[in-house]
Amino acid sequence: MPEPVTWYDVLGVSRGASAVTLRRAHDERLLRLRSYVTLVSAAARAAVAVEEAWLVLGDPEQRKRYDALLGLRPPTPPRRRVIVPDVRGLFYRPTQAVAALAGLRLAVVRLTPDPLPVEGLVVGQSPDPGQTVRYQSRLTVRVWHPARDR
Repeated sequence: MPEPVTWYDVLGVSRGASAVTLRRAHDERLLRLRSYVTLVSAAARAAVAVEEAWLVLGDPEQRKRYDALLGLRPPTPPRRRVIVPDVRGLFYRPTQAVAALAGLRLAVVRLTPDPLPVEGLVVGQSPDPGQTVRYQSRLTVRVWHPARDR
């Protein structure tokens, strides 16, 4: 049969603990519990907010009314034409982000046959910057890397 939990166990001290140790353990435990109570209280409030949001946004009619109340317009279909951004002089990773934001698919031509394992620099592109192309068109970039020394 397991031993019953004692008040010493509750405070996390031994049976021979001094009054000062008991007081410190008491204060420390209360502080911890207060932070836990705050977390549990915040989590409970957040759960209520999530449920309320679902009740409104989960119902198509209520969602329309809510969006109208906020002044939101229905989402617009994707743009059919986009202007090609100038990505020359950018490194490859930022070029990926710019192409995605512009609504273009990226194709890469690597100019260095045996490059160092570093991020490449965009030195050319096709179509030219400023041209208008279809949404999701291909943007071909020429990427230069420093070559390995042999």
